Amino acid sequence: MPSKGNDTRSVGFKGEKYAEQLLKDNGYKIVERNFYSKLGEIDIIAKDGRTLVFVEVKLRKSRKLGFPEESVNVQKLRRIERTGQYYIMEKKIKVDKLRIDIVSILLKNDKLVRVRLIKGVYLW
Repeated sequence: MPSKGNDTRSVGFKGEKYAEQLLKDNGYKIVERNFYSKLGEIDIIAKDGRTLVFVEVKLRKSRKLGFPEESVNVQKLRRIERTGQYYIMEKKIKVDKLRIDIVSILLKNDKLVRVRLIKGVYLW
């Protein structure tokens, strides 16, 4: 019997696959997945035209606690911003524009119910 940790990881992986496909369908180019640093994690880093986008993927199995995107608060956005700045510095890349987007995914009985791309939640 798989542990809950493994189940959470596999659901998260499935969510990131849905998110990646949605981003590609919307013209994004995936640069990197699951970037980790001492400052935090960025689920997906992508390019949308000339804009470098840090994408937060949120998945829930029910609406009991609201839609997935509602769990992304100001502190989370600031953590992504700091991690994004670290990413840019570490990779020594020059970017024209930066943005944070959210991909919100709702599953019911492991079936996709709703997937939503929310662009420009945070700009800098």
